[in-house]
Amino acid sequence: MNNTKAYDRGAIIFREGDPGDCMYELESGSVGVYHDYGGPKEKLITTLSNSASDVKVFGEMGLLENMPHFG
Repeated sequence: MNNTKAYDRGAIIFREGDPGDCMYELESGSVGVYHDYGGPKEKLITTLSNSASDVKVFGEMGLLENMPHFG
C-alpha cells in the first residue's frame, strides 16, 4: 500500500521506540533525525534530504528487522 502524506515543518514523523511498522520515502524537503527530541539532552544526529547524494528512504530498518525505531 502506498500512502502519501505531507508533514508541516517541525512535525514529528515518529519517535525513538515507536513500532517500526513502516518506512518513509522523502520526496522533497529534509528531515532531521534527533536523539531525545524535545528533552534536555536533545541532539541532532543527521539531516536527510532528497538530494542525489543523500538517503531518500528512512525507517526501513525497523520494518525489515521487526524492531522499534531508534535514533
